[in-house]
Amino acid sequence: MTFVGPSECNEERKERERELNDIWNELISSDAFLKTHLVFGEAMDLFRESLSCYQNGAYMATCVMCRSSTECAVYFAVTRQDLEYSENWKIIHNSNRIPLESNGLQSLINEGKERGILDENMIEILNRIRKRGNFVAHFGSKKDKLFEKYATKVTSPSNLARDEEYDRIFSEIVFDKETALKALEDAQQVLKILVEKILSTSTTS
Repeated sequence: MTFVGPSECNEERKERERELNDIWNELISSDAFLKTHLVFGEAMDLFRESLSCYQNGAYMATCVMCRSSTECAVYFAVTRQDLEYSENWKIIHNSNRIPLESNGLQSLINEGKERGILDENMIEILNRIRKRGNFVAHFGSKKDKLFEKYATKVTSPSNLARDEEYDRIFSEIVFDKETALKALEDAQQVLKILVEKILSTSTTS
């Protein structure tokens, strides 16, 4: 049995570091990253923590932190309007914060769609991130529901059929390296698009 804990600096960790460095460098290569940092700084800090989780092989934690970072970024994107920057890109006007009835991710997605901040592709990505993160955050109850689903669906006397159904149903709880890397790539894409979109609607003085 393998337990997640402090990881050795072996080849697997080095490979993960190369992958996360590629993801992070792609994000910060955008000119909008620096210019909107005072708006999205906390979301970026959360994303850096998701990268640290991945670096140490904590793949479930990676998925949770990707959900947290993107929810934070979407919140800032939909609650800030008419941002005004000075020439050195410090925010000098940010009084128009839009109040929301609910701050849950689904409500934020709905608000972002209504305001034209999120398109269908972005919403699809956010829903993937939300599903992964929610499963981990509520792992015990989610796993029990899958067992119940398996128990009600498996009626075949064939061991092979039962095994195939088990693998199909419980594939939802496989949080491996590939799943975590995809979560990071999805989150990076969301963050990069949001900072560029918010910058494009801001003004300078």
